[in-house]
Amino acid sequence: MTTNTRFQLTVAALVAAGTLGLRAQAPARSVASPWSVEFQTSTTNASAKEHFVQGVTLMHLFMYQDAAREFQAAQKADPVFAMAYWGEALTYYRPIWREYEPGPAAEAVQRLGATPAARAAKAPTAREKAYVAALDVLYPSGELGSRLRNYPQANQSGQLRRYAEAMEAIATAYPNDDEALALWAVSRVVQFERTDAEMPERMKTAALAAEVLRRRPNHPGAPRYFIQSVDDPVHADLGATVSRLYIEKNPDGPEARHLPTHMSTQLGLWKEMADLNWQAFELSMTWTKQNGFKLQDLNNHDYGHLLTYAQYGYLQLGQYGKARAMIDRARKDYEASGHAPEIASTLAGTIAQYVVEVRDAQQIAALRQLVDEARVPGANLRYALALASAAVGDVARAVQEAAALDTRTASARIMRAELEAAVATAGGERERALELLKGAAAVDLAQIYTHFGPPSPYKPPHEMYGESLLAAGRPVEALTAFQDGMRIYRRRTGLLLGASRAAAAANQPALAQKYAAELREIWHDADGEVPALAEVRRSTAQ
Repeated sequence: MTTNTRFQLTVAALVAAGTLGLRAQAPARSVASPWSVEFQTSTTNASAKEHFVQGVTLMHLFMYQDAAREFQAAQKADPVFAMAYWGEALTYYRPIWREYEPGPAAEAVQRLGATPAARAAKAPTAREKAYVAALDVLYPSGELGSRLRNYPQANQSGQLRRYAEAMEAIATAYPNDDEALALWAVSRVVQFERTDAEMPERMKTAALAAEVLRRRPNHPGAPRYFIQSVDDPVHADLGATVSRLYIEKNPDGPEARHLPTHMSTQLGLWKEMADLNWQAFELSMTWTKQNGFKLQDLNNHDYGHLLTYAQYGYLQLGQYGKARAMIDRARKDYEASGHAPEIASTLAGTIAQYVVEVRDAQQIAALRQLVDEARVPGANLRYALALASAAVGDVARAVQEAAALDTRTASARIMRAELEAAVATAGGERERALELLKGAAAVDLAQIYTHFGPPSPYKPPHEMYGESLLAAGRPVEALTAFQDGMRIYRRRTGLLLGASRAAAAANQPALAQKYAAELREIWHDADGEVPALAEVRRSTAQ
């Protein structure tokens, strides 16, 4: 089937997926019933089969620890069931999170057999032998738990690409195997860069996931793999249908609550983004407590990712009190953890995101203490501290950080340009500032496919450029800058506010009203402390 043919199936697949549903993450055994996984295996042990299917379901839901326990239970029920060991080993490869742990995987692989030949002998069918052999591609013999210890090393070696090719071979050899197709899709999700050259491959991954959905509307993984493949400003509308299905079913798993907000962020649906991520965070904390984990034992996705996504949504809603509550929660956990660096980075991140939006002097001081005294690393944190400091008169900090930034990445070059522009503006060099910001905005737009989640850098360059053009008395150019920014960051309130002001100054009152009305709708329940709230209400009352 060609990629184009697969895309013709996309709409039908997404509509057919309307029966999707989830259950709570803990206890794990409540998850499988609403999902449909069909994985033909050779075991005749009913208990082993049940645990195995449950493990595959949980693995697709990114509930890896729970999945591993199910696969271990399948092994106990049927000690010679090769696919149960395959499943446990696969739980240590988490591609979308870019996690790869060959050490623990080795234990499961070695329990199945000491050599590839011994492992193959345990798999009674050609199809199961192919799945087991794929583990030797993913976790090469002689390197288990040794040389290739992390995702970057494994990726650079080419073995993750070779593993994806192994899954393609299984899916091709067994065209009716929905699981092979789903596993092929997830193995590809982060294999291709967000560039013009590799975007066709990302769309092929979306097409594979859509085909799984067409065949099996209740598949637990295909919706996620589709959404992750179209998570950029250009293609996000393709994921809106799947996102709505998750939300309408009101799933209880943390990942299932969070996943739709990848599309909420792209589409500017801020209440969904804020509320669903906060709910996901609370569910994740419940699961953490039930499993006896410490917060610092979790990966960033289980803690900081959910908290910062929620906070950004509340900031866009103008609900600054709730946004500060995210900081308070992270600070409480930071103290309770004994100042664990894993929690420190999240605390600093929530403060950084807040101060760029709000420019709160007290929070700026708190961020300075974390960055300078607690030595929490991160160029984005230093950039945020410098930009916010410059906005309240501490230009020296912007000078210091701009000079120190390593500009080998596009994001760092944008950060440096913004800081240098802030310094230039403070020094009366308006034209130089405008040139710097024009260049930064061009770089940002050129990498439009790379954008997902809250902005990085925290202050979009088009927004800063538009504000500077407006201050320079050039509203028509400012309006273009704000509109270009909204091609990347839809319904971002700073861009909407700037566009409304620029349109009014450019004598386009209808357009100004349009942007102001959209902003007023977003700020329907905003806190009274939002500086522009009264202005927007006045302009839309006319």
